[in-house]
Amino acid sequence: MELVRACAEAYVSGDRDAYIDFMAEDVEIRPDTSVFPEAMPFTGREELRRFIADIDQQWEGGAGAVLNEIFAVGDRVVARSDWGGRGRASGLDVRSNLTVIYTVHDREIIAIEYFFDHAKALEAVGLSE
Repeated sequence: MELVRACAEAYVSGDRDAYIDFMAEDVEIRPDTSVFPEAMPFTGREELRRFIADIDQQWEGGAGAVLNEIFAVGDRVVARSDWGGRGRASGLDVRSNLTVIYTVHDREIIAIEYFFDHAKALEAVGLSE
């Protein structure tokens, strides 16, 4: 859990390189298609770097997050945050509840799943609200 906490804190601080350094080279990423319908699952650090850069382009200063909760369920860690920022095009400050499930193996993150619906994230790890 401490590995994921450090990883999430790197993201919160805006250090995208440090965030990605926690990932296995072949990390598997599953975006929330309910929000990003065109986003298909993908693999690898470089693809993750591009995905994050594309999202950051939509926000003034990049997307930001405030970590609210983090807990382990087996080899997975659930991190819940308020995510978003000031929209580059709209100028509006928008925050969403984002839950990320990290799967850890041998001190590396091997999979990431993004959920904008916390209940669905909990279901994915076998829990409920």
